[in-house]
Amino acid sequence: VVRDFVGDVFSSACAQRRDLVDNRAVLSKLDQEPRFGRKVWGLLCLELWQRTFHDRAAHFKQLIAREASE
Repeated sequence: VVRDFVGDVFSSACAQRRDLVDNRAVLSKLDQEPRFGRKVWGLLCLELWQRTFHDRAAHFKQLIAREASE
């Protein structure tokens, strides 16, 4: 179940567009990674962080601007 989630994250369109990590390489090596392996865990955390903060930067800037104007 977790492996499916990791596969879905790294095969998503937004993850595939990133230049920082070769997500296709991560997916191809996923079966070789031990259960709860640190390499995949670190890359997964990085991707989820990117989605939470980097991809939503424009949204956060709008919130800050709106708060500053009030």
